[in-house]
Parts: sequence; C-alpha cells; structure tokens
Amino acid sequence: MLVPRTFVRRVLPAAACCLVLILASLAGVGSTGSALNSRREDAGRLPGVPQGTVTPHTEDVSEPRTTWTKLPENPLFTPGPAGAWDETAVHQVSVLLEAGGFRMWYSGCTGNLCSVGYATSPDGRSWSRYPGNPVLSYVPGTWENTIGNPYVIKDGDMYRMWYAGNGPCCIQIGYATSPDGIQWTRSDGPVLTPGTGWDSYTISTPVVAREGSAFTMWYSGASGGLAYQMGRATSPDGRSWTRDPANPLLSPTYGWEGSRVHP
Repeated sequence: MLVPRTFVRRVLPAAACCLVLILASLAGVGSTGSALNSRREDAGRLPGVPQGTVTPHTEDVSEPRTTWTKLPENPLFTPGPAGAWDETAVHQVSVLLEAGGFRMWYSGCTGNLCSVGYATSPDGRSWSRYPGNPVLSYVPGTWENTIGNPYVIKDGDMYRMWYAGNGPCCIQIGYATSPDGIQWTRSDGPVLTPGTGWDSYTISTPVVAREGSAFTMWYSGASGGLAYQMGRATSPDGRSWTRDPANPLLSPTYGWEGSRVHP
C-alpha cells in the first residue's frame, strides 16, 4: 500500500465533510479510511459476536466515496444509563470489520473523565456493549488523566491501539497492544509527545496504517489554542516515532474547516 505524503483536497459541500457519530450507508462498505475507520479481516470469530451475516469482500477504493446517506434510525449508539462509566457521551469511534461482524472501540465519558469502551455488531447498526467495559481506563493524576481518540488496527495476530491521553501538561499519544482487542497492555508512557514548532502545545487524533515493515501515523497538532494542523510520523515498531520534516502537511484553508483539521 502506498502511503500518501502530499494531500490534495476534494472540495465538497460542508454537510458531506462534517464528522458525526452516526453510521452512513453506502453502496458497498468502504475499506481502510471509511467513515468508521473500518477494515476487513478474513478470519477469526469475534469475542461476544455470533458467527454471522457479514461476508468479507474486496472492492476498488481508488476513488473516494463522496455520496453518503444518513440512516433514518440514527443515532445508533448513545450514552449509557445514569451511573454508567459512559453516561455523558460516546464518540471518537474506531471500527474493524472482521468475519462475523463489526468491532468498535469508542470513547465514553462521565463528565470530562473518559475511557475506551468496546462494542460489537453483526450488521453495523445494532450494537452490544462489552459487559467488562471500559477496556482501557483513564489513570487519575497522570498523563492519561482522561483518554480518547482510539484507533485500532489488526496486525497479524495482534491488535494495536493508539490513543490520546490528556494530562497536566498537554495531550499526548499513547499505545497499547492486545491479543483479542479486549485485554490491553499499555506502553510505558506516551509514544508521541508535543514537538517544538507547529505541534508544540498538543497532539491528538492518531490514525495509523502499516506499510510493509513499518507504520505511518497521521495526527493533529497545535502550537496553542484550538488551531490544529495535520502532521505525519513513521515508526518501525509502533512505539518510536520520527516526524516528517515536511510537517505540517495539511492546514485549515476553507471556511468550513474553521481553525482546525484532523485526520
């Protein structure tokens, strides 16, 4: 897979470009890079999901999908009941399509304290929360005082997650691995921290792809306030990252982007 370094915008109506926590239906489900960060896997039964109705397939994704239809039953996934760990908000989803159905990792919050939860679905519409949620919890008083923006990939027999941790100094990017997508082992500390220029204040919203023997990450960063731009970094192992000297690769340009762009 070729990993892009230079980006050319497609100018779309504002409604087509807003990020929303809903599922959109499209003629053929998109692969890596779709609205829900979905990815196809051809083998394995999902924990907690009956072997079922979704048949993995391939399709040409050389052209971006630009026509989306919102489902009338939206929203499909809402905050938990009063007293639940995700009673205030659910957002920032990452979804994999594997044999048997969909797997979703999401940010769930009580007030401003957020952790990562897990849910499954046979069809991408009807979701069941994992009863042991959250699968990755915030750690009070640390750089992970609240966590979110999970991005998960299946890499061989391993699941890899990159996520944002918000602590006393700033927002940084963390990393965890899992054999099943449920039991996670954290890396010791953040794996990508604010830099010295355009991303010196905070970094967040990681999106990661494997390219051969290495990994490429796109992320958002800011030097202050809420003015976010997008950068790129590469890693041999998912832990040690080298920033692209051409960063930032994408900056707010159009009115609908306001003061920020995120991958």
